[in-house]
Amino acid sequence: SLPQVIAHKLDEKSPLLPPNVWYDENGYAHHTSRSATPGDRTENDDVYDFLRDRCAEIAVMIEGTDELTGHPLQARHSYSADDIAWDHTFAPCVKPWDGEDNRGWYDRNCKRRRGDPVCTIDFSKFHDLVPAPECDFDPYLPL
Repeated sequence: SLPQVIAHKLDEKSPLLPPNVWYDENGYAHHTSRSATPGDRTENDDVYDFLRDRCAEIAVMIEGTDELTGHPLQARHSYSADDIAWDHTFAPCVKPWDGEDNRGWYDRNCKRRRGDPVCTIDFSKFHDLVPAPECDFDPYLPL
């Protein structure tokens, strides 16, 4: 299977968005700055400060089925506010095979194969992040 994108939209229905006024652990009031522009840095600061003050942890659990074998798959990971990369996305690492490498390729049993693989994966970029493009919509979420 190819990598999948899972996204959560920060809107007025999101449990991650702080209320208009919230109090930190020392009792100080914080007023959130709701902006008309989604992804505005001040809005991200509000969410980060709120999650960090609450020692919030986002637990992600994913279940699925491998299309080839039918085996169930499960993955889980937890993230703190410090783990979130604001306004970034993963660098592209999966691309169609361009035919430049004519040495052949290897299957999972390390046997050399000829022919064109469907795609290539650059594992050196697998964990890389790049700045997300600025846009008025998120292609992964309905408007």
